[in-house]
Amino acid sequence: MSAPYIYSPEYPPNCYLTPYFEDQVNSPFVPEPVLQPSPYSNAASLPGSPRLGASPYHTPHHTPYHSPHHSPYHGATQLPGWSAWEEGYTRERRPSWHSPAEAPHYLGTPAAHGRRHSFSSASPYQAPYSPYTPDWVTPQGMLSPYPVGPSYSPVLQLHPWLRAESPPGDFIFDLSLPTFSPRRLIAGGATIPPAGQDMATPATHPAITRLRVICDALPQWPIDLEYPAGAGMRAPPIQLGDVLIAIHSALHRRISHSEWASLTMAQEKNVTRAFYKRISRAGSPAQQEYAKQQGVLRVDFLLGRTWFKGLVRSGNSWDTMRLITG
Repeated sequence: MSAPYIYSPEYPPNCYLTPYFEDQVNSPFVPEPVLQPSPYSNAASLPGSPRLGASPYHTPHHTPYHSPHHSPYHGATQLPGWSAWEEGYTRERRPSWHSPAEAPHYLGTPAAHGRRHSFSSASPYQAPYSPYTPDWVTPQGMLSPYPVGPSYSPVLQLHPWLRAESPPGDFIFDLSLPTFSPRRLIAGGATIPPAGQDMATPATHPAITRLRVICDALPQWPIDLEYPAGAGMRAPPIQLGDVLIAIHSALHRRISHSEWASLTMAQEKNVTRAFYKRISRAGSPAQQEYAKQQGVLRVDFLLGRTWFKGLVRSGNSWDTMRLITG
């Protein structure tokens, strides 16, 4: 029987991702399974009160992890809209290619037709994000000799796949999967992995060369992307693939025994439930056993909220973003 296919994007490694591919130094920590739930772990099974009758409330031992896992994407062609600020947000339909470009949440570069050099072909990055991609970005994702950066413009735009305020309906990414597996939704409800040219698109406009990603659920583990000082060349722009790979790799680092010892009893129970829930979704019994042997990972501290929703600006800084999951 052939081995399962593992997606490996055509994305060349670079110095931004060096820290996230180093060998893990922490030994695996596998917690003891939580006790079996009590027959009185839900409100329906509680005996009625002699004065008030049956209680309509959940007990303190109730947990959503007792129910089956449901993807937030219920239908192949009905991906829900989502906003970092309001749950009822629904993404509007994109304008047609021949109509004027609608202004994004951040101020964008005005869309205008420009003459293309006769010796060049169409850039592979222009198709999905023509109003977003500026003219100074070459097909290789490199910059022109002119200095650009957060100081070049007071407004910074995130790549459409990274915007938490207005997430696209054609990009999904489960951070709990052991392999890096972002997906694009295409016609007919099918999904495909992003192309290497998509991953090589600059993550921001103007481009940046330093980024810190923080998460409210994981404040002790910031994710830093910074070009090494001794790399011997000018720092290239941080690309979409750099951000997504760094986040996934950082969340799949093992925790240390001392980090586990610092948790409260309630935190231990919640993380343990999330750990065994992730193990149960790993696939075959052999795959589940392998995942269990890796021990508790940082992604388990998200407590099941492992769908990537995007990034939002943190405070007044343009080089610090907050990770949103759901």
